[in-house]
Amino acid sequence: MKKILLLLSVIFIGVFPVEALEVTSETTLKSCLTATDNEKCILVADIELTSPVISSSGKIVDLNGNTLKGDVVGIINVNNGDYYTSSNFHILGKTTASYLSENASVQVASNGDLTILSGEVELGMSMCTTPGQVITIKENATFTIPTGKELQLYSLIKNEGNLIIKGRLTQFTTKEGGSLKTSNPDLYNSTGESNAAVVGDIKIIGGTYYTWDPIYDLVAMAGKNAAYGTDEAIFNLDENINITVKQGDVVLGSSMNTMPNQTLTLNSGTSFTIPKGKALIINDTTTVVVNGTFEASDISYLEEIELVDGLFILNSDETLDKVKELANETDCVYELDENVYGITKEHSTLVLTNKIEATTEKEGYTGDMVCSKCGEIIRKGTITKKLEKNPQTLDGITISVVFGIISLISIVIASLYLKKTN
Repeated sequence: MKKILLLLSVIFIGVFPVEALEVTSETTLKSCLTATDNEKCILVADIELTSPVISSSGKIVDLNGNTLKGDVVGIINVNNGDYYTSSNFHILGKTTASYLSENASVQVASNGDLTILSGEVELGMSMCTTPGQVITIKENATFTIPTGKELQLYSLIKNEGNLIIKGRLTQFTTKEGGSLKTSNPDLYNSTGESNAAVVGDIKIIGGTYYTWDPIYDLVAMAGKNAAYGTDEAIFNLDENINITVKQGDVVLGSSMNTMPNQTLTLNSGTSFTIPKGKALIINDTTTVVVNGTFEASDISYLEEIELVDGLFILNSDETLDKVKELANETDCVYELDENVYGITKEHSTLVLTNKIEATTEKEGYTGDMVCSKCGEIIRKGTITKKLEKNPQTLDGITISVVFGIISLISIVIASLYLKKTN
């Protein structure tokens, strides 16, 4: 009987593992992190490790308001606690830490890579990343660089969640990039080379994103008074250094070149303005896709961009007729304001005009389909025939009706005559 109970208890523990264990010392923490019958190790006292510890896959250390000092490879739930490395470097916690957080879940890898799995993390002090290190912000996580703080980036940030720049993000790389000065794709899996880039969304709220390369030195890429000037916008950079302006208004801050084989996309609702005196030199192999608004004072940009569902705004002293002549024949060109013209690829909001109903006296017309923006006739209507006149009438009664009545009367009279004869 005892053997059966022991076997059942083993099966029970194997099938239904203990969710969490409380730990009070280095010994119990290491034992907990390498055990197989629990998912979480909850600190109920401050612990200082004398040697590094590598936790089992998926195992979680919950600080639970306590302090952990030492080197841990695994997942750490901050939970109002503090985490110091063995060199007393305050990396995670509520106050004075490098990464401020009360609720985040962070995974530390043996090679120094850092993944913010969930929660909100804020840069607590200006600092540098380690060359070669990868910082990943998962989709349920937020990482903020506050006003007055700077993160000097010598590594790759993979952003799947929310990266917010209110202060200053400075990127250092060993190779010249393009208009965004990000490092080249061949560096993403580099071995030993400095790899500085951001892959994912960058939300700029009053902050600035700086990059560096050997030719241009330090360049304010996006933000106030930057190459891509904006107070608030969301940029997306992919692994091929393609740029998408996902949200906000961008103004070209300085004349610049696009990068070969790069795609710049303006999403619907966004705007990109090239002021007078500034020039965006679009490389022959660069694609600029406009679903938002592209504004310039040079109509030649119209030939260099793909105006999909977007609007090209031209600031020009030319007349409307001259602008129509310079634009593509199929483009919709109309006047937005004095010396300001709007150009779209497709004519929109078509309305039917000049429709005439046909009568017995005159022909009709099906009407013209006209673009409500520029007034151009997109499809001309056709003439319809006069309506046929009604058959001749006798005092308002048609002849057919009269013949019908006469026929009915004749049938009645014939019937009465035959009845009388019989």
